[in-house]
Amino acid sequence: MITKYFLKTIPIVTSFFLIILNNSVPPPPGYGFVIPSISIVCLIYWSLKKISDFNVLDAAIIGLLSDFIIGTPIGSSVLLFIFTRTFLLWLCSRIDKNNPLINSVIIFLSISFYYFFSYIFIIFYFNKQPFIKSYLMGYILTLFLYPLVSIIFNWLM
Repeated sequence: MITKYFLKTIPIVTSFFLIILNNSVPPPPGYGFVIPSISIVCLIYWSLKKISDFNVLDAAIIGLLSDFIIGTPIGSSVLLFIFTRTFLLWLCSRIDKNNPLINSVIIFLSISFYYFFSYIFIIFYFNKQPFIKSYLMGYILTLFLYPLVSIIFNWLM
């Protein structure tokens, strides 16, 4: 019973810790989009991990925590995380993810899906178009951050 509850809280606690760690040092002015999205990396990792029983409510909680810590409009990360998780699970149901190369493609497509729709959200919500080069830099950093976070989380589990 305690082990099941402990395994259930690991995704939220570790994601919360990494989101705080990622946002503890503010970026220089004008470099806000260059920061990688650690929250989406945590969401994708825990959604692919079968041991953790990561569900939609957990994705919504991580999205809400991310909104509060990062300062994005409340509910925006929740919707993006739920859509990204749904897309990820749809991909996993269509493709055999036992192959590490296929698993990497699923991760790449999920991060790309998140960044595409978050860019569309920024355009519609703020009625401004962010500078694409700095936004792409954050996207690339997020892609390269996933293996590191995956190694750390695999070591914890």
